Amino acid sequence: MSELSLYLIEPHLSDYEPARSILTPAECERADRFFFDTDRREWVSCRASVRRILGSLTGVPPNRVKWMAGESGKPYVKGSGLDFNLTHSGGLAALLVSTVGSVGIDMEPLQRGYDLLECAASFCHPDEINQLPLDRETRAMELIQLWTAKEALLKAHGSGLGFPPTGLIIKNGRGYAQLPGLHCFRLIHPTVSRLIDYCLAAAVPPCEGTIEVVEYDHGI
Repeated sequence: MSELSLYLIEPHLSDYEPARSILTPAECERADRFFFDTDRREWVSCRASVRRILGSLTGVPPNRVKWMAGESGKPYVKGSGLDFNLTHSGGLAALLVSTVGSVGIDMEPLQRGYDLLECAASFCHPDEINQLPLDRETRAMELIQLWTAKEALLKAHGSGLGFPPTGLIIKNGRGYAQLPGLHCFRLIHPTVSRLIDYCLAAAVPPCEGTIEVVEYDHGI
């Protein structure tokens, strides 16, 4: 595999029962707590797809992948040498897998940028707000890029949204904040043809490699 690999997951393409069969009892119990059947099916199919992908990369049967969470809640596969991060939105999911260190990813519909017009102060640093364009459409697109970039960076760092995004500045493909180690990540906005209506941001180690988009066979 490449140093950085991106898998697009479409949960509705996976058969539900086979997907559920490879989950752990704890995961099945978590799935059963979903109130809506559509949400439960999407979560199960997505979780199983991630297990299948990680299993194929580590040579471990999907139901035996040791999916664990670190102190900050960031998931990892014990003893694999891989780092991964998942994002989902609008019935789609994207999984970023790395062999070169911690990564984070976030994906949002471009349309959501307009929803952020009224709440920019809740996640933007004052300096960022001062530099936003006045044109409504351009401003919305820049806001959704800021949102996804911050979420990806904080996920890669391990802080998550426990660190206030207003204290993080995005500039020239990097993040600046009072967070040790944040300078070790660079931001990429991968282009994926099937995600033309989404804003996708990835925070990755400062390696020279690009992100390879890998086709995922939902029939596996």
